[in-house]
This record gives sequence, C-alpha cells and structure tokens, in this order.
Amino acid sequence: LEALSWRDKPEDSFNGDEEEVVTEPESRGIRNNSPFNILLETSLEDPSGSRVFAYHGTTGVDKVKVENGKYKYRYYSMFDNIDNGLRAGASVLRSDPYNGKTLETIIKRFSSTDQESYVDFVAKKLNIDPSVPIHTAKDDAKLEELMKAMLEFESTAKALEDISDEQIRNAIERSKQTLPDSKYYTGK
Repeated sequence: LEALSWRDKPEDSFNGDEEEVVTEPESRGIRNNSPFNILLETSLEDPSGSRVFAYHGTTGVDKVKVENGKYKYRYYSMFDNIDNGLRAGASVLRSDPYNGKTLETIIKRFSSTDQESYVDFVAKKLNIDPSVPIHTAKDDAKLEELMKAMLEFESTAKALEDISDEQIRNAIERSKQTLPDSKYYTGK
C-alpha cells in the first residue's frame, strides 16, 4: 500500500445553495492516522532486501519525495485508526532512546526538521527547561503532557480537538502491552 502525499491540496465542494465551500486539507498525520508523523526506518532504499516496519495497526506508508537531505524519500507510517497511531507514538516515546533523556534530546531524535522551533514550542507548553530529563516510561502524567504538546506541533492544534485526553491516556496504557503487530513489508 502506498499513499501519495500530494493530496495536501484543498478540494473544492459545493453545498445545496451552490455556494463554494473550501475544505482545509488534513495534516499528513491525521490523514494517515499517525498524528506523530512516525517515519519508517530510513534504510528502505538499501538494495540488500526487504525491510519491515511493525506497529499494531500499520497499514502502509505515505511516500514523500524530499528535495534535500540524506534520503530521496521519507516514508511516513499509516495506521488503520487514530488510536493505533497514538499507541505507536506512545511506544516510541517510552522506548529506551527517549526515556530519561532531556526534552531537547527527545525532540531532536524524534524530528529532523525545524528542531529548534519544536524544542522551544514543547518546552513552553510544558513550562520546563529543555535540558531537564523526562522519564517517559515511568511518569505517565508527564508523558501525556509531552504527547499533547508534540501532537499540537506535529498535527496542528485543530487536530487535537478530535483527540481526547482519554484517547491519549489509553494509548499510553496500550503502549505498555504487547499487541500483535501488523507487518508491512516494503519489498526489494
């Protein structure tokens, strides 16, 4: 499965009164049920063979051509529903590369673009110094705050209107469980 990322253009539609209504494009994260914009492992173009990306509910990738950088394309994960996308985000943030690291380290590892703005935005939302460690695997309340701030930056504030606090808390709880993972094979 592959989705084209150039669907970001707004579509025009008309209501019964023939007035033009322009709908705002969904953010990639919301459209893909991956509100954290989780990237596939970046070694997809390696000629050695198939790569596997597995989180519960993975359905495919959104392949996006990039102009600059180390890779020719970025591959964003797609999920069957928003709850599984939230769970994947919580799982990533609870993992060893993030747990116990400073906010600055977490953000710079999580995102390769606009890092300084991202760190500043989340630090202000959490009202913390970016050099303070966050224990994402132990402190569910702090992880919830972190997730909300990151979601707002990743998928816009409007997207948060459709994601409840309960969904975020459930995602954190589900990230502590071993669930059957979907296997999405990228092929050779």
